[in-house]
Amino acid sequence: MGRTSLFLIIGFNLTFMFMGFRLATSASAAYQKYCDYLDIEQAGLAMESCANIAISHSLLDTARSNTIIMFTSQTLFNKTGSSFTLTQYPLYDPLSPSVQIGESLKVTGTYPLAGSSNYLSDTTFVRVTGNSFSQYVFYSVNEGGIQWLNNEICWGRYHTQDNLYVNGNPDFKGKVTTKKGLSLMSGTPQFEQGITKADISIPAHLDQLTNYGSTLAGGAYYQGVDTYVQFMDDGHVVVRAASVGTSPATVWGYTSATAGSVSDGAGGPSVPKYQVFNSAAALASSGVLLVQDAALHVKGELNGKITLGCIDSQTGGTKSQVWIDSSIAYASAVGVPSPPPSYQYPGNVSNSMLGIVATNTVTVSQNINHDNTKAQLNNLTLNASIFSQTSGFCAENAGTRTPGLLHLVGGLQQLTRGLVTQNGKGFTKDYDWDKNLAAGSPKGYPSTPFVVQNWIDLTTIPPDFWDN
Repeated sequence: MGRTSLFLIIGFNLTFMFMGFRLATSASAAYQKYCDYLDIEQAGLAMESCANIAISHSLLDTARSNTIIMFTSQTLFNKTGSSFTLTQYPLYDPLSPSVQIGESLKVTGTYPLAGSSNYLSDTTFVRVTGNSFSQYVFYSVNEGGIQWLNNEICWGRYHTQDNLYVNGNPDFKGKVTTKKGLSLMSGTPQFEQGITKADISIPAHLDQLTNYGSTLAGGAYYQGVDTYVQFMDDGHVVVRAASVGTSPATVWGYTSATAGSVSDGAGGPSVPKYQVFNSAAALASSGVLLVQDAALHVKGELNGKITLGCIDSQTGGTKSQVWIDSSIAYASAVGVPSPPPSYQYPGNVSNSMLGIVATNTVTVSQNINHDNTKAQLNNLTLNASIFSQTSGFCAENAGTRTPGLLHLVGGLQQLTRGLVTQNGKGFTKDYDWDKNLAAGSPKGYPSTPFVVQNWIDLTTIPPDFWDN
């Protein structure tokens, strides 16, 4: 073998040795980069898990304030130098800046990367708001042992924090949830969209209602005076006011000729005894009329959207009672009743919406205008979503009044089921859900505990990670 061939072989060997070294080095670097990237991915996933935990704590926290730092500078993953912070901010209604409608959460985290002075940073933005209770055609905390019987139909979503008592073959058209489960005495109930367990507590406060009902937000606020609201089919709304305890027959008789005003007797502003508003929006631009520490009576044909609130200023107060003194229907622009779309009549069309929210009982009067000289309310149309925080919905003298039909399109949500039918007397129930409530709820209507509406995660890898 010549010298040239020997040098050539040595050269090839050196070249391949160098190439092998470079390949081995590159493979090692690539593997290390791969490991580092896995470290980043795992850190990001871990921080998202921590964000989930923190947000859960936030949603379960009932003592809300404007800004809450849930966790600050906490060591995570047994890794010194890592931190995690959740800041909770109020989310306001853009049209009513004083009214909080939800919360915006900002979650930030840092994680030191192995073998580097850099940190992985992660920021998650979460918007949480509650679902309106108006999504339920029927909700209760206490069923009072009342049973669902043969041929009864629940047209819409149903939830109870109690047992669901069934004694027969009722038909539940919507999704059914219950905290304690099904208590079946007999029969074969139909659950067309299934039955599952869930825990959905009734709210401890009515903050959104009171905020929208304030004069600052554009609400119609009545303090300490019995208030009578009559919806006219041409869109006008008549509001009558009287001292607490004045005979309903007297107040419903007020006309435009009725002079004067009435005060709550505690230094509050006086209000006219009789007022006419061109529309529900003219009455309350915020969409809420609020009566505090007094009774609310309502009837008529609504052409518009409004929520009527009736609350006590003191916990355990009994001044705020709601009375339904005749049918409440939705009217079209020409004054013809226009029922909302429902499970039974999906083709109906209506743009009106009424919410009735009370601290205490919502009662259907036995006689028209809550006046025993008038005819009994034997058959009643009720288009509204109705909420009772500490009591329920019932019929006055349910066990003795003349039987009739109660046709409700909207919803009932209450702490304890009230009696509408008893011993063959009272109302036969025909409860259906207003499908317009799927697209929006009455203004200020109570909400379920907050749920996540959207989630944006921004994990940032240090720029120099890709340099080598």
